Amino acid sequence: MRFLITIFVLLASVAILAQASLIKEQRSETPYTKLSKFHTAAVYNLNNDIKALTKSLDKETRKKHMAYIQNLYNAVNKVQNVTNNFLSHFGSI
Repeated sequence: MRFLITIFVLLASVAILAQASLIKEQRSETPYTKLSKFHTAAVYNLNNDIKALTKSLDKETRKKHMAYIQNLYNAVNKVQNVTNNFLSHFGSI
């Protein structure tokens, strides 16, 4: 499960970085606005994926791995906090 946490965090980070590079190509919106929208959608999708994974498990398995599932949520929230701090900093410049 720790491997899954690592994968989710890496995927979120790569997705955010990929979106940041695409922002340079599109000038209709500010980079802050585009990254903010993308980040919100990415966090929403990751949380939905974790919920779907949790619901797909039977009760015993879910109870057994609840700490790992909570760690997945925590990892997504950490990525969200870091990105929000980044956006707050550059949005205020």
